[in-house]
Amino acid sequence: MTVVINKIDRLIFELKIPPADAYLKIKHTLEEINSIILSCTHHLPDPERFKVSPLLGNVVFASGKYGFVFSLKSFSKKYTEKFNMDLEVFSQLMWGDLYYNPKSRKFQKSSSKEAPLRTFVQFILEPMYKLLSSVISYDISQLSPLLAKLKIYLHNEDFRLDSNHLLKKVCMRYFSGTSCLVDMLV
Repeated sequence: MTVVINKIDRLIFELKIPPADAYLKIKHTLEEINSIILSCTHHLPDPERFKVSPLLGNVVFASGKYGFVFSLKSFSKKYTEKFNMDLEVFSQLMWGDLYYNPKSRKFQKSSSKEAPLRTFVQFILEPMYKLLSSVISYDISQLSPLLAKLKIYLHNEDFRLDSNHLLKKVCMRYFSGTSCLVDMLV
């Protein structure tokens, strides 16, 4: 079984849910899905094998409207060089009650003053919120440096697009296609 949590963009633009709350909503949704699966498979040997979790690689996050999809693993590729960590190890640190402390440069199991945000929020949701909000607000003075920092290069005519089309173009480049969806299905 695989799960695609689509319309992730609605958490930002329509519901205006803060990143930390969006994580809890996504987590709750997955818990509900697992509850339904367990109720249907409880009579089978090892019903846990049907569980869905981003950590198991059978959950991806997407926005059909803006043409992007990502998994923990595909998003973690953006950080492995910076943290000099194995991709598999780093992606396993991106979900659950784990927190990154930038002072000690270590991951920890509880929040603290130095590490108040879960890793999924800190490394995935907050950067995604910032990117999507910057494109939609269409402030070229803030958007250009942000895109350059993320190594997203657009043609001058792209900046003449309306914000929704520009956002789709930026997302398709930032999230690097749909290979993580194919990887999950394989």
